Amino acid sequence: MKESIRRFTKQQLLGSRSPWIHGIGAFTLASLVSRWMSTLDYRTYYHDMTVDPALYPAGERRFIYVFWHEYIPYQFYIRGHCDICMLLSQNRDAEWLARACRMMGFELVRGSTYHGGANALRQLIRISRQKHLTITPDGPRGPRRQLSIGPVYLASRLRIPIVAVGMGYDRPWRLNSWDRFAVPRPFSRARCVISEPLSVPSTAERGQLEIHRAAVESTLNRLTMQAESWAASGKRLDGETVTHRAAACPSARRGKVRVQVPRTGSAGRPKRLRIATINANAYVDSGERDERKGSRQDGTVRGCPKTVASELAAIDEYRCSRAADGYGVEPADSRHTA
Repeated sequence: MKESIRRFTKQQLLGSRSPWIHGIGAFTLASLVSRWMSTLDYRTYYHDMTVDPALYPAGERRFIYVFWHEYIPYQFYIRGHCDICMLLSQNRDAEWLARACRMMGFELVRGSTYHGGANALRQLIRISRQKHLTITPDGPRGPRRQLSIGPVYLASRLRIPIVAVGMGYDRPWRLNSWDRFAVPRPFSRARCVISEPLSVPSTAERGQLEIHRAAVESTLNRLTMQAESWAASGKRLDGETVTHRAAACPSARRGKVRVQVPRTGSAGRPKRLRIATINANAYVDSGERDERKGSRQDGTVRGCPKTVASELAAIDEYRCSRAADGYGVEPADSRHTA
């Protein structure tokens, strides 16, 4: 009897055509996810920092981001308002999620392999001229962590690189669903490992597309396992980045970024931290802080980048020159400790 009531209630709520019910449900979902996910500690490791849509909005370079269905809340919270279009199924149960995604700053295309695929493909081709695309390649029905051919086909025909995004939480709760949906514990660690752009030849035939599909699937699974192990271990990686929600990080869009480079003392142990803050509208302010004595010596380096893009290019050049020493990057207005 209880099971019948539960199913009836679900059908009445999720299957309802009432815009009021969908609107209230979407607002509740977006608010709940935002509050829950805001408690996490986010860190990212980039193989290529230029693929981050929060720092490099869609312009001449656009990407197709792929990640597994079980980690939808991660990107749903952290990278809204970043010129990203999300592919979502036309299932009536997904109506709440669709409206919530719009509230969080995503553009949507509705369709899947099973329903509305041709129309969704035409919309994605049109939208890809101005925005990034993101797809959960094992959704909406699975099998879990098996990549469909769709993103690879799109990457080939649109000549847009794929970016694999592996994510993981520290000891998450798992739902009894086909994808073992991950629910993070409040105030736990959330980690992300992002690949370099993965190109697919525009002339690739069916056999070649399958080879690239298997390669992207292997890369995504590898990055996901790395992120999960990183989150569980609690260790710090050389080059990790403190990640902020895009909508709550306006200084990153203005190009104000702090580069932190560990300096080594005797026996190769970290001794001091060299800090350089690059501001697109002003100058490069650098200095050294001795944490034990609390002393600080400030100086100014000549240079006045005129755009965010040129500023971030300067950051990349600085990072490469210091790669042998290890480095990290975080927005200058970060409230987290590095």
